[in-house]
Amino acid sequence: MGDQVYQHRPMRALQRLRVKALSISQEETSFQTRGFSAPTRTIQEHLETVGKTFLIGYHAALDDEPVEVLGARLREVDIDWQGFAFEGAAMGLSLLDRLSLMGRGKRIPQFLASAGQGHSYMIHVGVGWAMARIPWGRRREVFRLDPLLRWLAVDGYGFHEGFFRFDRYAGGEGRRRFRARIGNGHSIRDSVAACGL
Repeated sequence: MGDQVYQHRPMRALQRLRVKALSISQEETSFQTRGFSAPTRTIQEHLETVGKTFLIGYHAALDDEPVEVLGARLREVDIDWQGFAFEGAAMGLSLLDRLSLMGRGKRIPQFLASAGQGHSYMIHVGVGWAMARIPWGRRREVFRLDPLLRWLAVDGYGFHEGFFRFDRYAGGEGRRRFRARIGNGHSIRDSVAACGL
């Protein structure tokens, strides 16, 4: 019994350390932090809610509970925003898979086969966000995904880079185009959400 407690505590400490290291602040979703602007406060609040909901799923996944428990937590999110929570959870699960030292890289397939079945598109996008965070093994990661949906991971990679490294990829001119695109309401992300995927 004593050995079991001893073995359990270091894993909890490792889990807390991992969560702390991988955590993303809610402040990262604000337009002010990102340096973005929107033509109306309503559009800004809508897009910031997308980011906050994504992080709810992401941080829930970092708790590394069974995927059924994670799915139940994500289903508590308002139905209009659930897809973004599942997308964030997929990023978290994919990061855990890719960082696993014990060969436990099965979280995403398990999630897709169970709790995440209704959100497979968004889960594939979330895997792409993780691919942007960890550069090694991207090709292998993509080829483990559904052949029809794997392109969504590449899309997720682009979302990550556009969100966290916008100036690196788009620069000043790109920033002006981005503002105009949001103003016209042609966000790919919002189109996916509107389709209920």
